[in-house]
Amino acid sequence: MILDPEFHQSIWKPWQSPVADAAATAEPAMPPRPRRALVRALVVVAAIGVTMALVLAAVIPRLLDSRGWQEESYVKHMPTQPQIAWTSEGAQPCGETQNGDHAILKDARRVWSLDLNNGHTRWSVDISGPGRLTCLPAADLVAVTILSTEDRQVLHTTLLRASSGEEVADLPGDSTTQVIPMGADIGLVDSNNQLRMVHPEDLDAPLWTRQLLGPPGQLEPIIVEQVDDDVLQLVYWAQTDTSEHVTLLTLNDGEPPAWASAPPNQVVYHRRSADVITRTDYSTGGPTGPDVSILDLQGQQMWNLGEDKLTIAGSRFFRSSRVTSGPDSGWSYSHLREVDRRTGSPINDDTYEGQFDYVHSTNPDRLQVMLAETLRILDEHLQEVSTLSVENVRLVHDGRKFLYVESTEYEYGEDQKVRLSALDPDRGRVVWTFDLEAGASLGQLGQHLVIVDADGSFHGLKSR
Repeated sequence: MILDPEFHQSIWKPWQSPVADAAATAEPAMPPRPRRALVRALVVVAAIGVTMALVLAAVIPRLLDSRGWQEESYVKHMPTQPQIAWTSEGAQPCGETQNGDHAILKDARRVWSLDLNNGHTRWSVDISGPGRLTCLPAADLVAVTILSTEDRQVLHTTLLRASSGEEVADLPGDSTTQVIPMGADIGLVDSNNQLRMVHPEDLDAPLWTRQLLGPPGQLEPIIVEQVDDDVLQLVYWAQTDTSEHVTLLTLNDGEPPAWASAPPNQVVYHRRSADVITRTDYSTGGPTGPDVSILDLQGQQMWNLGEDKLTIAGSRFFRSSRVTSGPDSGWSYSHLREVDRRTGSPINDDTYEGQFDYVHSTNPDRLQVMLAETLRILDEHLQEVSTLSVENVRLVHDGRKFLYVESTEYEYGEDQKVRLSALDPDRGRVVWTFDLEAGASLGQLGQHLVIVDADGSFHGLKSR
């Protein structure tokens, strides 16, 4: 049953010039989720992915860690204290769909589309066993890969129409072990690690092929990060190898972009912001984090971050200095200034001199800095406009008007509880709070905050 066949979401892309209603923030290229071989940071997403969030824990000390590689929008506005509007059984969600009001979910029995406004099932398809789910949003497809129960080998992959659940194709496991999004087209990976890009309507006619590194047939699910309209970054490991692989390719021919210079065995991430590329190199980093350089679109280095911290909000670059003395030496920062993204030099005299641990930004004209349990809101000139105190902060979710802060509450002799607070950054006040039941946590599907019970069930939130 299709309740809403129309999908649309208008999102600003960080590699383009900003528009007045910019809804996304670009950040330096970062690993998209916690992964083995990555003791270098605790990353929120998750991932997760699946919205813009702030890690208020041990983060790579020179980079703001939010999911800037994804094109994401704000969470839904909740002007008043919410209530539970609907309940759905727990399942594995896709990382991204075409519309923030819908989610594609999978459990051991079926795949279905969930309307996040009311909890209704838009369509449902039965499946035959365990597997994984991959959304291909620009192609209006979802790939359901079925695995054997004995050795987790791929048996087959079924492509479904995301808007209706209609079966489009069924691909045998020996020819296709993974399906990945590649713009409006899709990528098929075979058991020899050969990637072929195809049109969704002509799966047997590759547009180009590219050999991926790693032992044949042993690749774990590939993470796809969009660098800009034409370039993708693939991140993956092998089941029998802890080495991390990062592959850059252009959509038109599968070859690396002209500005790419890293050898294939180096763990280097790239992110485009307007007319520059942020290059984050974990192979040559020091004790305070990776080496971060800013390149032009021909791959020439324009400046290096050194030991400073970089925050990117829209197309605006902000640089801050590491505190070198005191108990938080090496982990706290100060002297926050906006810099020219092509030179790294300050563009004006606006400066925030206070000390902070983290910087968070969604609106390019409004940054938030946090020190311990104090959140300070800065205006476009980096002047403090309000201060809020929130204890035991875990995540900050961005809304168009409010910040939605997830924190933990402790009471002696009782289980830990999670509290959701809506903060009005312009007025510097807590608008409302909502306490979750013991054992429940907060999650996000599409643009909607949801409660996740201990048994995995989802509960949608809506203002009273």
